[in-house]
Amino acid sequence: MKDNKDLYKRLRLNILFHTIILTLITGVAASVILIFITQVLLEKPIESFFISIFKLFGMSSYSAAGAYEVLIYNNRYIFLIIVLAIISFIIYDISLKRTISYIDDVANSLTIVLDGTEEPVRLIDELSELEDKLNELKSSLQKREKKAVETEKRKSELIAYLAHDIRTPLSSIIANLSPLMDRNNLSENDQKYIHIIYEKANRLRILLDEFFDIARYNLNDIKLEEENFDLTIMLEQIADEMYSLVQSKNLKIQIQSDAKLPVYGDPEKLARVFDNLLKNAISYSWNNTTIDITAREVGTWIEIVFTNQGETIDQEALSRIFDKFYRADNSRSARTGGAGLGLAIAKEIVDLHDGDISVTSIENVTRFVVILPEQSKEARQAKQKRQEERIQRAIDENKISTERSINE
Repeated sequence: MKDNKDLYKRLRLNILFHTIILTLITGVAASVILIFITQVLLEKPIESFFISIFKLFGMSSYSAAGAYEVLIYNNRYIFLIIVLAIISFIIYDISLKRTISYIDDVANSLTIVLDGTEEPVRLIDELSELEDKLNELKSSLQKREKKAVETEKRKSELIAYLAHDIRTPLSSIIANLSPLMDRNNLSENDQKYIHIIYEKANRLRILLDEFFDIARYNLNDIKLEEENFDLTIMLEQIADEMYSLVQSKNLKIQIQSDAKLPVYGDPEKLARVFDNLLKNAISYSWNNTTIDITAREVGTWIEIVFTNQGETIDQEALSRIFDKFYRADNSRSARTGGAGLGLAIAKEIVDLHDGDISVTSIENVTRFVVILPEQSKEARQAKQKRQEERIQRAIDENKISTERSINE
């Protein structure tokens, strides 16, 4: 590899060579034009042409000849300079475009480097050393990106493996503590500590489950397996599974939905969304209140709303409620066991379905609203097109009817 000072030597020589060639061409062309104009064109043809033009304005032959000599012949060098300037500008523009093309080639090569494609950088021979350096840079960036992806993958795998390895003995601890909770031959102090251990173990299990889920989602990039399913049946099943949690706080779950509400999406992952939202509503609802779940069709979309009564969430917390590991109320989260991952996972899944999830909290009433496509993107576009056609036909029919009424 040559020294950096000589890196563009060939390019400079190339540009200088083209500039000299174009300058010589301009000089030769100017000389030829000068000789041709002064010795050929200006002797008779041009003179006759301009005299004829002057005669058209009513001038005599003598006056026209005099006007030609004063206006044209005596100023022939001025006209020649103008012509040469135009030619020089054209040649300079051609030379400049060639120089700029080198810059364009470099810019396009940088685009190839940044895009991360497999296509190698290709430049002209004069820029071969720059081509080598750009290809080295491209290869280095690709290696770093690959290494970063592999590192992130290993981190996610490590978290998943640790969560799994810890969850197995923890499940055994909880299973062995459960019978002790109902034993009457233990002292009040023993029961107190067993109850505390049992609650903490359960909370740790919930945290591990959430960490395991977020690691698994990062590892798999949440690939969807979409199909058509009945949303109403799913919501009813999820509500039934929450029976024990609901009973502990004397809550009621009320579902308002059509008898059959078809949705196109990944049923397993969307079930996780609604499960997280309902658990969140149960955790933060006041005792003896009702959780309302409504689902309805809005055009080509499905709107699902979870409403619960509890402490109002302030605006700062609302703006961050879907962030990973964010908890609006640490003391409350400590009681419910959440790590701030459930809502983040829910948002990620909804976004992958081309949907939207939002939250409002006003006067002790909190609402989570999920918007999902009723059908696939292609089916929604086709349905929208049919609706637009029906509207247009109705407009045309109304227009025809109006014109008939006017004519009558």
